[in-house]
Amino acid sequence: MKCIARLFGLAFAIALLATSAQAQTLIGTVEGKVTDEQGAVLPGVTATLTGPRGAQTAVSDERGEYRFIGVQPGTYRLKVDLQGFSAQERNDVKVDIGKTTAADFTMKVSALSETIEVRGATSSVDVRSSATDTALSNNLLQFTPLYSPTSTDLLDAAPGINSGSAYGAQGDYGNALLLDGVDTRDPEGGSAWTFFNQNLIEEIQIGGLGAPAEYGGFTGGIINTITRSGGNAFSGLFSMRYTNDSLASNNVSSDVLAQNASLGAADVTKKLTDYTVQMGGPIKQNKAFFFASVQRYSAETDPSGPRTTSQDISPRVNAKITLQPTAADSVILGTQYDSYNVKGRVGFWPTNQAGDPQTVTEDAPEWVWNAQWRRVFGSNSFLETKFTGYTGYYYLDPIDPSPFTFDAATNEYSGGGGGQYYADRSRNQVQVAFTKYAEKYGKHSLKFGAEYERSHVRSQYQPYGPAGFYTYAYGGVPLYRENYGYDIQGDNRRTSAYAQDQWSAGRATLNIGLRLDHIRGLSPVLDQTVYTPKAAWGPRVGIAYDLTGKNTSVLRAFWGQYYEGAASAFYTAATPGIQDFVQTPINEDGSLGTPEVLTPGITYGISNDIKHPRTDEFNLGFETQIMRGMRFTATGIWRNTTNFINNVIAGAQFSPVTLENGLTGQPLTGYFWENQDTSNDTFFIRNTAGFQYVTPDGSVIATADPKRNYKGLMLVLSNNRSNRLGYQFSYVLSKAEGNVDNSGFGNWLNGVTWDSPNTAIVNTFGELTNSRRHEVKAYVTYRVPRIDVMLGGNYTGLSGRPFTPFQQFSNSDLNLPSSSRRRILLLPRGSVRNDFSNQVDLRAEKAFAVDTHRFGVYADIANLFNNGTVITRQTRYPSTVISDQTVPYLAPTEVLGARQVTFGARWMF
Repeated sequence: MKCIARLFGLAFAIALLATSAQAQTLIGTVEGKVTDEQGAVLPGVTATLTGPRGAQTAVSDERGEYRFIGVQPGTYRLKVDLQGFSAQERNDVKVDIGKTTAADFTMKVSALSETIEVRGATSSVDVRSSATDTALSNNLLQFTPLYSPTSTDLLDAAPGINSGSAYGAQGDYGNALLLDGVDTRDPEGGSAWTFFNQNLIEEIQIGGLGAPAEYGGFTGGIINTITRSGGNAFSGLFSMRYTNDSLASNNVSSDVLAQNASLGAADVTKKLTDYTVQMGGPIKQNKAFFFASVQRYSAETDPSGPRTTSQDISPRVNAKITLQPTAADSVILGTQYDSYNVKGRVGFWPTNQAGDPQTVTEDAPEWVWNAQWRRVFGSNSFLETKFTGYTGYYYLDPIDPSPFTFDAATNEYSGGGGGQYYADRSRNQVQVAFTKYAEKYGKHSLKFGAEYERSHVRSQYQPYGPAGFYTYAYGGVPLYRENYGYDIQGDNRRTSAYAQDQWSAGRATLNIGLRLDHIRGLSPVLDQTVYTPKAAWGPRVGIAYDLTGKNTSVLRAFWGQYYEGAASAFYTAATPGIQDFVQTPINEDGSLGTPEVLTPGITYGISNDIKHPRTDEFNLGFETQIMRGMRFTATGIWRNTTNFINNVIAGAQFSPVTLENGLTGQPLTGYFWENQDTSNDTFFIRNTAGFQYVTPDGSVIATADPKRNYKGLMLVLSNNRSNRLGYQFSYVLSKAEGNVDNSGFGNWLNGVTWDSPNTAIVNTFGELTNSRRHEVKAYVTYRVPRIDVMLGGNYTGLSGRPFTPFQQFSNSDLNLPSSSRRRILLLPRGSVRNDFSNQVDLRAEKAFAVDTHRFGVYADIANLFNNGTVITRQTRYPSTVISDQTVPYLAPTEVLGARQVTFGARWMF
């Protein structure tokens, strides 16, 4: 290990001395070869690449090769010129995030001064990369009904990603979310923190398969978003969207209501107003540019279930300045302020039981900043530095602050809402990165970089509301008052470095890299480091082979290891601030008995020999350009996640007890906590693999063996080059299985799953919640000639999510505090599946062009056929109580959103 560290350090030092690096790429490369009609190379050719912010030039070398590096994503005009030859020009050179666009030219001898337009498109296949990505262009976002009010749901537009779960990973918590290089995740657990206006987006690259070493901090996918910038031409956007409940349908059938009357009407939008004003342009031609955006989004919905209203209001302001003081330098300064507010958000109660009084209000302002400097050194080196971050909070306060009652016999809640929560967050990150092109035994694109993160988390939680307690009842009889809460803090400290090389020789390219993440978790209260995982070394090895030698077809293979990002939830239970879990008996006359501490509010122990969570990936892919602009990709994916971290009760002893499986009528083995009084202060954070559950005599009941595996086949056909027709079709066949579910926060971090054998081993292995066996996605745009009408449509077809019936046993059965610890699965995980769902969304837009101005009016129809597929069901056996109604096992609890028409208008120039 010391030898590897020395080699890595030496390589990094050499890179810095050579002035070369690049991290979390936001730019692309254009390169090519110029020859004459006999195939002889042409040195000295002047290549000019012209884009929104001016032109840059390069000269072909003795091999006839030229290169533009550090190019912003977008569409460019590329011209090559050499005296004695006809100049040639391409007007459709597309540059994607982190990709190399190849544009070769064959020049003709000519005594005349003329320019020949080359109509054959540049190749859309990067034959050197081992990564498989999906790009969402501004065109796709503008002309299809694909829309996310916070932009965070756009991840689900990519093949293989649904409900935030990318390629079988933890839904919403395992993804890297980058906005102009700013890591916008919550440093507590990794979910999305920053919301932004979809109209800001220039391009999104969604990937995570075969990711090079410059990308870290994820075990799922990567969403890399570039926002719009000003250019030499003034541009503007004025847009609005509007809908109300008169434009909505109802797709909740009488049969569904008969099974669960609390569903009420369909999930519809009662009123939506969304306004955006954007302006961009030059401050000084070719030197300085501005871009500004203002949005006010307001949506009031009637969700499916007992709630009748939920309202989101979000005024957002964005500003960006781009400076090009020299031909080699560019500076980007950007910021966002968002004052996000919600009324009607579900608090502590389960979503399918909470009515309006049991919701909370959310106040969540934030400020995001971004400063970048880029410098190009000729055509062979590129330096990039960034300082990015954000600060903000979200505070939840219950509408009804009174205590609530939970009846364990029926699983029914009544009374106030609970869920008081105050979350304060900040993140600062510095990156320096550097690329060097070199030649030795082939061609090398060497990349080196370093990252430095400091983030802070404080979470104050009173789950039972301001009163600080709730009433625990059984069969309508109040038995106890229960108290609990916490006020915890954590500071994430991460230092990362990486080195990688894209080494091409002939048609083959070897992509090799090594990433090191050094992660620490600090308690500000104790002023000491409590989380000290081992160094996270993440090797990446890929190969790409150009099958035709024409940059049109490539065969790829990749193996690599990805480590999860720094998250305070891995260790904050090992910091002060957790209160006692206290149970106070309620006497028959309503008076209170003597309080008893069931679980002391201890500072958990934590292993000093811990490993950070990791995903190992192997994939094999093929990509080809079938014809101009049309690409086909096939990728086989195998993933395995290890090093799971969670809580265990180190000193607990359990005895097997025979219970009855209510669903099957068969005996079911449960486990009774024999020594709760003497071991309830032995909670311990560790890698759960290898932990042994024992009986009072020391016999081993089982050894924890956490698993999560994913395998999938992904097929994608896309065409985004045509003037009239654009599309992307995909099909994914996949399976995610294991005993660590890939939905919900507690399954991943700081949960109760591994506290006892009941939730750790009984029927726990099987298909996971976010395992979609079959997935079909289609996005199509078509411009109707002559009448200038744009039609856009989305289709999503998904296998239903698997689920598992559970039975909640009593405290007397298992001697385990809190109901979540007493919920035992009655069948192997994922044995039952929801129905396959189909949804079609449609957009029709009529445009009017006046000079450089484009005026458009459009209508979006979500769920065109008003499909009412049930997407979740009640999983407690035999029943639960919702809104005073007994709802049996398998009854519907959610259906697809109903058909809704939204009108919009925009003016662009």
